[in-house]
Formats: sequence, C-alpha cells, structure tokens
Amino acid sequence: MIDEHRVIDEQRVAGERRVIDEHELTDENSVTGENSVTDEHNALRRALKHAIDHLDGLDARQIPASVGLTELRQRFGTGLAEEGIAPEQVIDDLVADVEGGLFMSGSSRFFAWAMGGVLSASLAADWLTSAWDQCPGIYATSPALAVMEEATGEWLKDVLCLPKHASFAFVTGCQAAHVTALAAARQKLLGDRGHDVGTLGLSGAPRITIRTGELCHETVARAARLLGLGTNAVVAHPCHENGKLDLDHVERSLDDSPTILVLQAGEFNTGAYDDFHRARELADKVGAWVHVDGALGLWAAASDKYRHLMDGCELMGING
Repeated sequence: MIDEHRVIDEQRVAGERRVIDEHELTDENSVTGENSVTDEHNALRRALKHAIDHLDGLDARQIPASVGLTELRQRFGTGLAEEGIAPEQVIDDLVADVEGGLFMSGSSRFFAWAMGGVLSASLAADWLTSAWDQCPGIYATSPALAVMEEATGEWLKDVLCLPKHASFAFVTGCQAAHVTALAAARQKLLGDRGHDVGTLGLSGAPRITIRTGELCHETVARAARLLGLGTNAVVAHPCHENGKLDLDHVERSLDDSPTILVLQAGEFNTGAYDDFHRARELADKVGAWVHVDGALGLWAAASDKYRHLMDGCELMGING
C-alpha cells in the first residue's frame, strides 16, 4: 500500500530543495544571456545574499560607522558611467561602497535614537512591497493593499487600546506625523471660529498658539513652520525634573484663543509621560486641541505592566 503522507512529505521536501537550489548564489548565476528569467533575477538573488550576510554579522560588527565623510564621498562621487553594467554588479558595488559607513542599527547592542530592530517577517514583507510595486493611496490603484492598510489600522487601535472610532493614517515618520496631526488641529480650531483654512488659507485667520513643554521634540517647531503657523506660535512651558510638562504653568497662560496643547508620551531623554487627564480637563475649559507625541512611548499601551502610563491618552489626537 502506498503511504500517501510519505509521498506528500517527499514532494514537499523536494520542492523546498528546488526553492533553495534556485536561490543559491554560485558562479553559475552570473549573466550568460542564455536564460533571460535567470538574468533578471540575479540582482535579487545577490541582494538576498548580501542582506543575509549583513544580518548574520550584526552582533559581530562595531555599532558606529568606521568610515568618514571624505572617503564616502570619494566612493560615491565617481560619476555616471557611459555604459550600463550588469544589475548584480550594481548591487555588489553598492554594498562595497557603503562598507564601514553604516550604523548597525539592527543590532541588539544599538540603543541610539528611536530606531533600529526589525522582525524577519516585517523585513520580508517590506521586500515584497517593493516587488509588488503598488500605489495603495486609493482602492482603485491597489485593492488588496488598500484593504490591508485598513485592517492594519484596526489592529493597531486594538493593541494600543485606542477608540474604535478613531481615524488613523500611516506616515513616513515623526515629522510627517506632527504635520498631519497639527494640520487636522489647525482645520478644526479655525473652522470652529468661522474660518475654513482649506478654502481661505491662513490670510485673515485667527492666530493659533501651540503650547508645549521645553523638552518637546524639534519636529513640533518644524511642523509649525511647514503649516504656516510659524515658530513664534510655539510657546515652550517649563517641565518638572522628571521631564513632565508643568501643567500649572500652562493653566495660568490659557485663554479662549485657538490653542493646540502638545503633550508627550515618553519624553526623548527622560521617558516621562505627561498627565493626560489633567491636560484634557484644562483644554476642555477653553476649547483647545490636545495632541500627543507618542513616537517613543505609545507602545506602552500594549503592555499590561506599563499601560497605566497611557491612561487618558485615548482622549487625544496622537502620533506614534
């Protein structure tokens, strides 16, 4: 009697071996012109090998860059070649030119800034997004990815204990997040005062004040510039020793003029979380908009141990 499970297992193993064999980098994978499909994929295979080599060596390499600015400019400043070169050579040259000029931000020994570290599934999915080459800004241009983004937003609201009715947007980073969130605040505050900034622009609009702590991230002031509010609109209030915003000082300055109160969930240097409930109460008295910079500490909401730090944050507009 034929063992169907054994046959299936043998077929699966054989299939896995074929996949592995097809993706191994050997001299036989060099450009020969004999197989156009293989030729097209050589650069991808080469990139895969270089990527795995980089990841496997993360913990053995020094964290900071070892090559200076002058040398890096010499490597990359060779000018464009008159004729093209093989795609896999482009990849090899790129890897050679960045050698020593990269931070090992994916290493477990890297603690600088708020970046670094990635799950293998996330990295692999990121490669696929480039291969798929989609434009998911609207459903018509990429139905699957538009729905994927919609579902991901719902997952994030769930894990971060945010209200189901909250809107969301995926942005490129902290700067874009502040611009997006503060633009929404600008639209609401001015609209409540009879000025539609989307139609009329800022000319003749009431002046908006952004009140925040002296330790707020520099991207807040830059967002004010980009939105036409100006850095003079940003008022920095003192913070307590632990980095929390002094809300008593803020309260003495509040009036009924259009105001955005910017709080922090995880201050950059101290990790401090502002008093969200108190801030919300103060803001409601004068009709102010409250925005929370959660770039560093928003994920505390996903932890049973640290979720209390985010209490009240669900009442605000958040970037993270």
